[in-house]
Amino acid sequence: MDDEALNNGHTEFDEMMAEGPTPHLHLSVSLLDQIDRARQVDELLDRAVEDVTGLKPSEVKALKLVDSGAHRLEDLADALGLVDDAAATVVDALIQRALLVRDTSNLLHLTEAGAAMVDRADAIRIRSADLASTRLNDHQIERLTATLDLMRGLSSERQLPRA
Repeated sequence: MDDEALNNGHTEFDEMMAEGPTPHLHLSVSLLDQIDRARQVDELLDRAVEDVTGLKPSEVKALKLVDSGAHRLEDLADALGLVDDAAATVVDALIQRALLVRDTSNLLHLTEAGAAMVDRADAIRIRSADLASTRLNDHQIERLTATLDLMRGLSSERQLPRA
């Protein structure tokens, strides 16, 4: 990015900040709090999987990505949001556990045990969520589903204005 583009970006941001908050600021802050709570639930589900399988969330995600077609280390690193060296560490740990293999072209593939682990991780998450959902009544489940659907609709980059 050149200096002019950088300066223009700061100018646009400064102009937006000078306008002040919208009347919906309290709702925006509340929505961010709800998103954080949803992440915490997701982290609890990840921990349930880790407790049973011994796999870190990044390892489970790597297995799922390979299962869905990310066979090159670079693709896996990109999808995991890691640099290649960090992704290689994840891959090496999974190869050591015989959940992944590299072929002669250096492509990654799930082993039979790796495919079973993907299924097991999914089953643990589903069962944990199922047990947690027993604490909700029908109205709460409807509201939660509607809220999550709305949040998913808002998550499109085209719909979210940039700050």
